[in-house]
Amino acid sequence: MDQSSTVALTKKLIRDYYEFGNIVDIRQLLTEDVVAFGIKSECYSTGPKAVEQFLRKMHRALEACRVNKMSCVEKESESGVTVRANVVYSTNERMRNMQQVLVMFRDTADGWRICGLHFQRDVRHELTYQMVSSQMLNRGESGTESMDEVMDLVASYVNCAYVQYRNEKQLPMDYFSEELWRMLGYGAGKAFGLVSHGDLGPLVHVQDLTVSREEIRRQLFKGDSYQAEYRLRRRDGSYIWCMECGRYVRNKETSQGTFNAVITNLSPLKQTHTSFLHNLQHDRLTNLYNKKTFCRRAAETIADHPDMTFEIMRFNIARFKVINDLFGEETGDKLLRYVAHFLKSIRLEACVYGRLYADNFILCYPTKGEVRSHLIHSLQMLAESFALDYRIDFYFGVYTIRDRSLSVTTMLDRAAMGLSKAAHNGLIVCGEYDDDMRDTIVTEQVIVNNMQGSLRRGEFIVYLQPKYELMSEKMVGAEALVRWRHPQLGFISPARFIPIFEQNGFIYQLDKYVWEKTCQILRTDMDKGRPVLPISVNVSRIDLYSPNIVKVFEDLIEKYKLPPHLLELELTESAYVENPQQIIEITKELQSKGFPILMDDFGSGYSSLNMLKDLPVDILKIDLKFLADTHEDDQGRGSNILTSVVRMAKWLRVPVIAEGVETKSQVDFLRRIGCECVQGFFYSRPVPVPVYEEMVTKGFELTAGGMESD
Repeated sequence: MDQSSTVALTKKLIRDYYEFGNIVDIRQLLTEDVVAFGIKSECYSTGPKAVEQFLRKMHRALEACRVNKMSCVEKESESGVTVRANVVYSTNERMRNMQQVLVMFRDTADGWRICGLHFQRDVRHELTYQMVSSQMLNRGESGTESMDEVMDLVASYVNCAYVQYRNEKQLPMDYFSEELWRMLGYGAGKAFGLVSHGDLGPLVHVQDLTVSREEIRRQLFKGDSYQAEYRLRRRDGSYIWCMECGRYVRNKETSQGTFNAVITNLSPLKQTHTSFLHNLQHDRLTNLYNKKTFCRRAAETIADHPDMTFEIMRFNIARFKVINDLFGEETGDKLLRYVAHFLKSIRLEACVYGRLYADNFILCYPTKGEVRSHLIHSLQMLAESFALDYRIDFYFGVYTIRDRSLSVTTMLDRAAMGLSKAAHNGLIVCGEYDDDMRDTIVTEQVIVNNMQGSLRRGEFIVYLQPKYELMSEKMVGAEALVRWRHPQLGFISPARFIPIFEQNGFIYQLDKYVWEKTCQILRTDMDKGRPVLPISVNVSRIDLYSPNIVKVFEDLIEKYKLPPHLLELELTESAYVENPQQIIEITKELQSKGFPILMDDFGSGYSSLNMLKDLPVDILKIDLKFLADTHEDDQGRGSNILTSVVRMAKWLRVPVIAEGVETKSQVDFLRRIGCECVQGFFYSRPVPVPVYEEMVTKGFELTAGGMESD
């Protein structure tokens, strides 16, 4: 939508709304942060849903009506386009009414959207209409103007007075309505004596008198109407902003001219508009700048101080959700306002601060002195002073601005990388952005950009790592592992892409792909009459959140006509620790369908024994970390723990697979303690499917030294 078409759109939306109560078209154009003001100052709504309810309530108050006349003025600003619509409408009672509607548009990626609505108080009395029109007609109006044209003169003004001046140098008043003095704080007719010969000039602010008079003459030189803004002194000595709109009228019979005008008190409108803009630019809870305003003000501040070096800081409250859960959102909001109060108290040149969302705050400040350390120390002291029986900590991320051409949004993203570093490290409270972080982010984005296409093209390849019975050294199964070979990017390590896929949820699609490929391998072995060994597949904690995970495996087994015991499912102990009850329920259901359950990385968590008590797994896979200090003398602590685990598993009649076996000494030790099966590079690396099929077909018995795959 072009800017010029906002007027046409506004007219259509308002007419449909007034006459038919059509809110659907308006609702579709509302932004998520839209704000609406009603007739009264307390009538305030924000958000599409609340504004929709507000509009319905407003229309019920309008009654059945017809729009008689509407004029629109469009004004462009930094925040968008505002269309002021002056609406003259009548009800079934033939009552003339007037309203002013401000519609604020914002240019978005989806086109112009409504971010603000403001309805001015309507003039619901025919007396004003009749008074103005009769006075204009009786005091020299030519009579050629229609009543609608008269109404058009006063349609947008709700706190207004009618005046008439003689065409003389001092513009003495021949007539004024009582509303003029009421808006100035006087009783009816009690102020007329304050001005000699009805001259309004002495009440006009000294700085506005000459300017307003010159502007009126300049406009009259071009036509017969004028408009001017100036300040008038009230009875208490204060000033109010007024707008005077008038026209020069010549009496045909006497050939004498007068100035007929309407004076409007603009102060309520200016106050409301100021409040409106404030709410658009600030966070409602903390009264700090919101993200959009912060970015604009920070950019201005950086540009205004070219000789200064600045930093962008982001910080949040550690475990803030826990605070809300334990003490209630009211306490959480109080803490956020407490932090905001501190930020507003900062007396530092060229410092800008704001709130992004939730417990995320942002600052832009010069790097002179020890500003960063002072801010961090002050906030930590602030946390200790907050009256709450709970430890409050902050994490900080900082980007030192070296490239001023970057947008502030990009700078915030870089500070967020530093914040993430601090939050995940646990040993530092402030992480600083560096170029390595950027390279990591770029790499991650490349991976994300290519993942869907690679999956469609089959660039993710299933490898199989054999498992062996330790005593006979015969192959008893395998584990399906995924490898990524991109035609341009080459080989991408699972250590690089698996954590990314777990974060963005793509791991579920990839895992389903691996499960299906594994079932295809098993089906092919069966069809070709080869020995069929069970193959285990990994089930991530993300997969377990899928509500139909059990049905997915059931459908695969049904699709490929496989006995379920051939498809073994490996769950990590960490998944159990995160959500034990859900894991227990899913595991029992899968076991009831005939799927063997392997607990991978057993011993890596802190609830291993408790897990064995609650979760009847079929096979344990020992975390390779236990083997790290296993020596030939068998005296290491890991050796003792591993021995105890294997002994306990035998009591429970649960087989054990030791993974990560790489040396002969480890193999010998595992034999002595009675470990049944092993998996690791000492016997075989993960191999492509054709190599694995050849190994199975030949009944391959490996000797020490193993086999390397390509």
